Amino acid sequence: MAFAIAGAVVIAAGCGSGGDTVCVSSDVGRVCADNSDGQIAFTGRGLDPENDVTIENSQVGPIVYGVDADGELDSDGSGVMSFIADTEFTFSVYAVDADGEPFIGDIVIRS
Repeated sequence: MAFAIAGAVVIAAGCGSGGDTVCVSSDVGRVCADNSDGQIAFTGRGLDPENDVTIENSQVGPIVYGVDADGELDSDGSGVMSFIADTEFTFSVYAVDADGEPFIGDIVIRS
């Protein structure tokens, strides 16, 4: 999967339900991580169903998720991971929004 350099914005809320949500977004799509329950759950919307989303982390390696026909991250429950308190994880997100524009960014989760 090839990506051109595209601007991505990291926002601290908006895709999930609480203040523990951090997102990487384009003008159209976003991928988020929510750590409100002692776990990290990934969600996304406004994504291109023809392209997978890759989320990389040095501790767990790359994880590839499909995108369903509605443009939402299709994690099938596998987008959740537990973590230990007082830790920091950085996830690099590689995605394509519903307009076909790639976006790349880092999500940093602190517990």
